[in-house]
Amino acid sequence: MNIVMATNTYIPHVGGVARSVAAFSAEYRRRGHRVLVVAPEFPDMPQDEVDVVRIPAIQNFNGSDFSVVLPISGLLSETLDEFQPEIVHSHHPYLLT
Repeated sequence: MNIVMATNTYIPHVGGVARSVAAFSAEYRRRGHRVLVVAPEFPDMPQDEVDVVRIPAIQNFNGSDFSVVLPISGLLSETLDEFQPEIVHSHHPYLLT
């Protein structure tokens, strides 16, 4: 099954959602599913990520430790068309997607 995990916080960000997305993604992959994580860019993010799409974002928005993704039209369209997701799990529906 092809699963998209859309999140506004992901590694290297430290927090419950980031860890949850990483743990669920690893377990789904271990069970044979393909997972695509869609997450914002962060400083010091891993350079060798597989099946992770990073979206340009403003860091520490409004003095918080959250990022806000820049609204770039069509940035994900081709990637999602090629991936052909069967399930989309949006962890932050108002901030990323």
